[in-house]
Amino acid sequence: LDRDARTRAFGIPMDAELLRAGIDRWPGLELEQFLLLEERATGALVGCIAPWDATPVKQTYVTAYRGAMRWVRRGHAVLATLLGAPRLPRPGHALRYAYATHHAVTEPDPGAHAVLLHAAWKAVRGAGGGQVFLSCRAPLADPHDPSYGGFVTSDLPAHVYAVVPHGRPLPDALEGVDRIGFEMAFV
Repeated sequence: LDRDARTRAFGIPMDAELLRAGIDRWPGLELEQFLLLEERATGALVGCIAPWDATPVKQTYVTAYRGAMRWVRRGHAVLATLLGAPRLPRPGHALRYAYATHHAVTEPDPGAHAVLLHAAWKAVRGAGGGQVFLSCRAPLADPHDPSYGGFVTSDLPAHVYAVVPHGRPLPDALEGVDRIGFEMAFV
């Protein structure tokens, strides 16, 4: 996590001490929820991800389905019934979802990243919490873009800005960095 964060603009450095402190501050997140991916031949750690249900600290409630979302909800209901998946909530109820947090891969590897995403989704669905989706970081032009294939995705357009005092240059740490790092659970 620490090594990956340091290669990304706005990445959050996370040595073991900061990781422990962070887990203590995230209600419902336990070290046991972290999924680790090891290389089969060598046993070397390749990546990690931690699915987290943020319900203890924030919830999203559906007030209404309008326009095209009425049709999306109906279509989702049909698919959910066929697949045994949770349905989208009725208006006035909470939308259940989880975040893919603390995810990193030692080298840009869409295959390894896809394995982690699928394992996180399986863990969320297997928890029986009724989560409808898994929200995760997917910056544009990220080398892991192919790992989202096979998932139904929806974009949340966002921009990240570096604000510096007038006349001051960008910090050296941001020069030449083309990968953005942020924690999706903070959005």
